[in-house]
Parts: sequence; structure tokens; C-alpha cells
Amino acid sequence: MEKGERAQPDVRLAVMFTSGTTSEPKGVVLTQANYAHVATAMAEAARLRPHHRWHVTLPLFHANAQYYCFAPAIGVGASVALSSAPWR
Repeated sequence: MEKGERAQPDVRLAVMFTSGTTSEPKGVVLTQANYAHVATAMAEAARLRPHHRWHVTLPLFHANAQYYCFAPAIGVGASVALSSAPWR
């Protein structure tokens, strides 16, 4: 997707698997529009700007790492510093 191009609500981007904490584990289809919305909302909430750097320790298969860390950084052009989880 090019900068300024609108996310398409029907274009599949990923399938994320839930952990099943509230019911059975399942795959959830995410679209470009899902990621774009979360990226914008979280970047605004965190006041994230292009000169910032997120330090992410969450595993990349986890929804929070993708939605609340990587998507906002990509959305505003910030960088991400990824390190291994502290519990290892």
C-alpha cells in the first residue's frame, strides 16, 4: 500500500490465531483496514511520531505486538527496536 492510499476493507492481510482465553482458539482474518485503523488510533493515543523508536519485547506472533506496537510505528514511519522477551 502506498502512502496516502486508502486501506481496502476487503483485502486480507493476515490470519491471527487467538489463544482461546475466552473460548476455543481460532483463526481471525484481519484486513488492511483493520491494521490501518489500529495503527492510526494507537499512534495518536501514544503521540507516536516518525522520530520515535518503539522498544518491543513481545513475541511477534502475539496480537499486542502486531497491533499495538508494530502497526502504529509503521503507520507513522517510526522505527522499532525488537529484543527477546525478558522472561527467557
